[in-house]
Amino acid sequence: MKTKELIPLLSEYFTTWLPDVKGFSKNTITAYQYAFQLLFEFLHEVKGITFEKVTFSILLNGVITEYLAWLELKRKCGAVTRNLRRSAIVSFAKFAVKKAFKESLAFFRKLPVFLKKRLRK
Repeated sequence: MKTKELIPLLSEYFTTWLPDVKGFSKNTITAYQYAFQLLFEFLHEVKGITFEKVTFSILLNGVITEYLAWLELKRKCGAVTRNLRRSAIVSFAKFAVKKAFKESLAFFRKLPVFLKKRLRK
C-alpha cells in the first residue's frame, strides 16, 4: 500500500469496519468522523496541509499530540472530548495496522498513549 492511500483506508474504516465489523452506532461513527474532520482542519489551519496530501508519515513526530493540544487551547475542548478524539484516532490506527501494516506501523507506534484526566470540581 502506498503512503498516498490513507484517505481510501479511512473511507473503508468508516463505511465498512466501524458499522459492519465493529457494530458501532451511527452516533459513534459520526463522533469519530468529526474527530478526523477536526484533525484535517488542524492540519490545514496550523500546518498548511490539505486533506488530500495527508499521509501516515505526516501524522508522525508529535502531530497528533499537537492536534490534541490544539483541541484544548483553540477549540476549548475539555478532557473528555479530547480523549474521545484521541480514541477515534487510536481506533483507526489499530484498523490501519491490520490493513496496511508496513505503511501504518510507525504511525501506530507513535500515538500518544496517555489519556488526560478530567478535573473534578
